[in-house]
Amino acid sequence: MVDIKNDLEINMKHLDSYLTMLRDIEQGAKLIHNGNQRDIDSNLFKVLKANTFLFLYNLIESTIRRSIEFIHITINNESIKYQEAIDEIQKIWILYKHRNFKEHGSDRIHEIMNLIIEEVIDVEYDKFIKKNKSNDLSGNVDALKVRNLSNKYKFEENRRVAGARLVRIKSLRNNLAHGNVTFVDCGKDYVHSDLLIFKKETNLFLKEFLTKIEKYIFTKAYKRQSATNIMNSTTT
Repeated sequence: MVDIKNDLEINMKHLDSYLTMLRDIEQGAKLIHNGNQRDIDSNLFKVLKANTFLFLYNLIESTIRRSIEFIHITINNESIKYQEAIDEIQKIWILYKHRNFKEHGSDRIHEIMNLIIEEVIDVEYDKFIKKNKSNDLSGNVDALKVRNLSNKYKFEENRRVAGARLVRIKSLRNNLAHGNVTFVDCGKDYVHSDLLIFKKETNLFLKEFLTKIEKYIFTKAYKRQSATNIMNSTTT
């Protein structure tokens, strides 16, 4: 988690520098080449502003994805058994390991149920996504998606920062990526102060999200309370 938090901070500083440049251009900064000044092309400026949404979306998706992957890694490394996991993690395990469960006959289902109880949960995130495309985050991350993930894994929902602008960031990014809108047309609708608001809300939302994930990991909220208490008593 430390790496994820550090990368977020570094990338936000890079974005601050980028937005400062856009502010300077908006206020009339000029290019200097061989001692000569010239105005910055207005269409180029619009393209630069549109790029802000690509930067923001990529940062949102990578932060969320790496955090969910870290949950998987943590659970895998702890080698917890199926019966020790909360219902939400059990469902993920069944979806990953026994997704064709209902297609078996009753005898086989009974056999599988007896085996599952003692199975050690080990869900590699990349393989899980390949098996279950509905869980793929690519091009699909906004505040609603994060709320759905909080329900899926049972980490605390981000209630302090609604993240309403994340859906706009996702929409603009996807329209740019799929060629539905040009960078010039996208960038013309925003000024520096607008972009700064998008950046600030994204930063606050992601920081709050990471706080929830850290708490989830630290308290081992992916385990049943009884299993966690047993583990704590054996280490004291």
